[in-house]
Amino acid sequence: MIGVFRLGASDRFRRLDEIDRLGMSHSKEGERARYFAKMRDGETVDLWEHDRDALLRRPLQLLPAEPGWFIIRMFRGDGDPETYREPVIGWAICLDGEIRPVAPNGIPNDSKQSIYVEMPGGRIEGVTEWADPPGFESVAEMTAHFGGAKTEALDG
Repeated sequence: MIGVFRLGASDRFRRLDEIDRLGMSHSKEGERARYFAKMRDGETVDLWEHDRDALLRRPLQLLPAEPGWFIIRMFRGDGDPETYREPVIGWAICLDGEIRPVAPNGIPNDSKQSIYVEMPGGRIEGVTEWADPPGFESVAEMTAHFGGAKTEALDG
């Protein structure tokens, strides 16, 4: 699998396998963090933090998933928290080394939300650093923890 990424706001793209290394640029105090990608041909690509985060979440390899796995998403709006279930159809090994679940509409892009995976036996495990607590014994325990949230199946 050959992935690509956009060079900032331009219309130019580069292949992921052309990246030699990623680093952090020196920023002055109070400035937003800046990063760079040093390419194998010597070009340096400047990246904002959100560009770098999106790049690190980019899949390098996709593997099929066995049936029975579901992404369980928690949404905490103004009302009661809600959970939504989506089937996991694959697993993505990403540039940052993390393994992320793949749903029919792609890899969840909610880097700052709690995303959980329901395993075939019913156990729930968090798949983001924001997942707090990191797991539950069941969807019922999870929904009770987050205030009796309703569960809507999105697998049909």
